[in-house]
Amino acid sequence: MPEPKTMRGIWWFPEAPDKRYVGDLINAPGRLLKLKLIVEGDRSHLEQEHPVIFGIGDGGADLTLHRLSPNGFSSNMRFSEMDFSAGKLWEGAHLPDPTKTLFKEVQFHVQYLREWFGITGFKPPTHKKGAITLKYSRPKSRTFSLSSGWEVSFNPETRSSHGEGQQSINEDVQWIIKRNTTFTFEEALSVTNALQRLIHFACLKRIKPTKALAEQGGDLGETDDPSFPNLISVSGAFCYPESEKNLTSHDFIYSFGNLESRFPALFQSWLRFCDKFRESLSCYDNTVYFDLNPSLELVALTQALESYHAEKVGGRKRIHFQKRILSLLRKHHKKAPWAFKKPLTKLSLVIRDNRNFYTHHDPENKKAGRVKSGTDLAWLNESLTVLMRLCVLSELGITSDNGNVLRRHFPERIVSTG
Repeated sequence: MPEPKTMRGIWWFPEAPDKRYVGDLINAPGRLLKLKLIVEGDRSHLEQEHPVIFGIGDGGADLTLHRLSPNGFSSNMRFSEMDFSAGKLWEGAHLPDPTKTLFKEVQFHVQYLREWFGITGFKPPTHKKGAITLKYSRPKSRTFSLSSGWEVSFNPETRSSHGEGQQSINEDVQWIIKRNTTFTFEEALSVTNALQRLIHFACLKRIKPTKALAEQGGDLGETDDPSFPNLISVSGAFCYPESEKNLTSHDFIYSFGNLESRFPALFQSWLRFCDKFRESLSCYDNTVYFDLNPSLELVALTQALESYHAEKVGGRKRIHFQKRILSLLRKHHKKAPWAFKKPLTKLSLVIRDNRNFYTHHDPENKKAGRVKSGTDLAWLNESLTVLMRLCVLSELGITSDNGNVLRRHFPERIVSTG
């Protein structure tokens, strides 16, 4: 993890602009923002939540911290150091209410997006009489208009560097969101969350944004030159460090190239799927982005699968949990036979009894002898994870895994630490 970035600034609340505080903002990727203010005298007015606080950073940038919550203080006779946490930092503007601020474009960098996009501008080098010729041409952007009014783009970008004895060109890809009307940052983030899930189910890695820039809509009174947009940098716990390891094409079940010809319709459908199945996907996300203990992981996975099946067949139909699981097993087990122990009916009973026990901890659920623990429970969770992934891949029309990515993510053996 990179070191936290500390920014010293002058801070004030919009309702009391004449009362100013010196303070340090600590911004660590993937974590809540921390603000430490030096307060002289009475601090009671600070011991409550505030929608925003404004600041000016040590570099002169306008700052807005959103959703400021007090975490405690330390004090001496005259001064107090107040600790706060905050949701998002908006660097480049003072926004009275970031939730209602409208934008015309938002740009994101996302973990593993470049590798999943998979289109490079590098040409094979040529060797001739001791000379090596490198050729590079930046790929064209891919822009797609969706039926809901969104316009999304994959925008390749390059950075070059020159040093003694070396030259380099680094590729990256921006994800750019526009719409036929202005929109909030949270709306753009929701569209980007769908892209994150699309990449996750391709490589089965944790996927998070690493950087966000937002261009405000409307007249800001600064410049009408489109080559100098009013970009605001947005950061917070939703932004994570750059990926430490590069992936290759063999690490993806599918890539952008597999979807490009049908991407507008597919991504529009995917947005609807992510909204309709948000309960199921949120339960599954908990197993991806948090290190749950095995019993909690099993509860999350079974809730994800039950919710998925309920949405597929109609949530009002009264179908027992075991029959829902058996239906999904029968539909998908042939795509990954190595992940499921037969007979499937018995496996569905094992899943039911474990779900019931780890949800309610009723000893009656253990009488049949099917409740698992230790490595057996870990194996069961791995099977449920594969089943959930197969369900989602079927929604995308992905029928093959030529790189055996699912299989390679399934452990050969599990060592118990209990």
